[in-house]
Amino acid sequence: MVYSGHTTDAENDDFFSKLLPLLSGWFKSIWNAKGKVSNLPNYDIFSTVFRHLNKAVENNFITKYKTDKKVIQSLKKNIHVFSIFKTHHQQKEIASLLTKGNKFRSYEEFEKEALQISLNYNKNWLKAEFNTAVEQSKLVSYWQKIKREEKDYPYLQYITRDDDRVRDEHRIWHNTILPVNHPWWSTHFPVNGFNCRCSVKQLTKAQAEAIGITQKPNEESYGKEFSFNAGLTEEIFGEYHSYFQDLPDETVELLREYSENTGMTKKRW
Repeated sequence: MVYSGHTTDAENDDFFSKLLPLLSGWFKSIWNAKGKVSNLPNYDIFSTVFRHLNKAVENNFITKYKTDKKVIQSLKKNIHVFSIFKTHHQQKEIASLLTKGNKFRSYEEFEKEALQISLNYNKNWLKAEFNTAVEQSKLVSYWQKIKREEKDYPYLQYITRDDDRVRDEHRIWHNTILPVNHPWWSTHFPVNGFNCRCSVKQLTKAQAEAIGITQKPNEESYGKEFSFNAGLTEEIFGEYHSYFQDLPDETVELLREYSENTGMTKKRW
C-alpha cells in the first residue's frame, strides 16, 4: 500500500503563518492574566488546530473500502479531544514563562519564549501529528476491509519498507504472519510511531502456510503511545499519548466537559 496526503514543509509553514495573528492575541491574554490563566484552552487556537488535523481524516480515507461513517465521526471526535488537550498543554507551558525568578518577564521577553514553544506545538510536532492522522485514517479504513474479508483472507503479514530508515523495533516484526483475530494485532497493527511507514498484507490460508505462519511473535512494543489498533479503538491518538497523561482528575473532567460544550464528545476522556 502506497500512501499520499502527508503535509509538505511549505503547507506546514503556511499553516503556521496563518496561525501567527491568533498566537499574538493569545500570548497577550496570557501575559495580561499575570498567573491567573484559565485551565480551559483558547478556543481559537484549539479549533484552528482541530480543523487542520481534521483534514487528514476527511481527505485520506480510502473510499473504495466503504468506511462506516460512524467510524469516521468517532475519529473526528478523537481529533477534537486531542486538539483540546494539546492546546491545554501548550497553554500551561506558555503560562509557566510568565515569571523569571521572582519577577514577571517583560512582554517582549515573554513573547519571544512563547513563540518558540508554539513553533514546536504548532509546526514541528503538528506536522508529525498530521502525517500520523493521515496514516491512521487510511489504516482504520483498511482494517474494516480486512474484517469484511476475513473469511477469504484470514491471515495478515506485517510489512516494513525494508530499507535503512526502518526502526529497529519495527524491523523485527517484518514478515510476521498471524491470523487476523490474533491478539498481537491489537497492539502491533500499524501505525506504530510518528512517521511510521509500516503496513500489513492480507493473505489466504494457503499463502500464509506457504510463507510460514509465525509461531511466537515478538511482543516488544514501540511504546505505549502507539500500542493500540486504531481500527479497533476508532481513535487516531490513543489514551497513552503524552497530552492525556499526568493531569489532575478535575482538569481531565473540565476538558471533557469543554469538548462536549464545543460540539464534540469522546467518552474515554
